Amino acid sequence: MAKRLATAYVKTQIRLTEAEMMEFVQLFKKHGIDIHMRVYDNGSHVVVLEEGKDQEVRLSFEMEQEHYVFEGSCCFHEPALANAMRQAISQFRGSAIVHRQYVNFTMEYWYERGTVVRIVERRAGGAERVVYSYNNHLLELEAVFRRTDVEANIERLREEINRLLDIRRTLDRSDAADVDKRLADLSRQLFVLEA
Repeated sequence: MAKRLATAYVKTQIRLTEAEMMEFVQLFKKHGIDIHMRVYDNGSHVVVLEEGKDQEVRLSFEMEQEHYVFEGSCCFHEPALANAMRQAISQFRGSAIVHRQYVNFTMEYWYERGTVVRIVERRAGGAERVVYSYNNHLLELEAVFRRTDVEANIERLREEINRLLDIRRTLDRSDAADVDKRLADLSRQLFVLEA
């Protein structure tokens, strides 16, 4: 198995309440990570994660409408730190683009509201391969449901059927065959759209 060189959180956003901020800190402590917090007069917090002897990662949380919001990037070389951050993104429904960097390739993970929605493998030569892509079928169905063009087509078909029925009433039986064929075709289309 390839050895991970680093994990870079490129575009990261986490939004925490005060209680969740304490849970966030405890999550890192549970992984044995030295963590301390600096609180500023404006309510902002800087979470400092110790990585190795002389390295630290700072996460600046700005106070916005009673929530602590981190928007930015960070890079971890220690697997325990990267794993804790992954759990934090998931638990607190954060969004992020994460690059797990290996010698000859990078795995790119896209998180939205704590869920992995896309994984892409990027090779050193520029080749890329989509490993996983999440499709939210419920959202797709809602979008189809909200579309009004189907209703407009149904209304247009009904008007055309009514117009043809009016024309058919004025025709002889021998002349009505073409209109009947067109009415049958429009009825099938209407049935499909209403289904």
